[in-house]
Amino acid sequence: MSMRAFRLRLLPVLALLLVAIPALAAKPAPVKREPPEAAKPTGLEEPAELKPIKFRLLGTAWGGRVSRVTGVPGDPNVYYAA
Repeated sequence: MSMRAFRLRLLPVLALLLVAIPALAAKPAPVKREPPEAAKPTGLEEPAELKPIKFRLLGTAWGGRVSRVTGVPGDPNVYYAA
């Protein structure tokens, strides 16, 4: 088989691969499904007293656990976690 005949046979195969590979590699978007009303928990609403509080992460930055927390009497902005 000559080099020219080899190229003529190889060209359609390469063109097909260029079209097919991206189409096969694309993943479909995940479908978000809402749970039915019966499956949603009830009675877990936030109390009105907690609405003004801003929650933030307490603890170590590297994923450890906090075992003790204490505050400074008279200064609500200072606390220690260990």
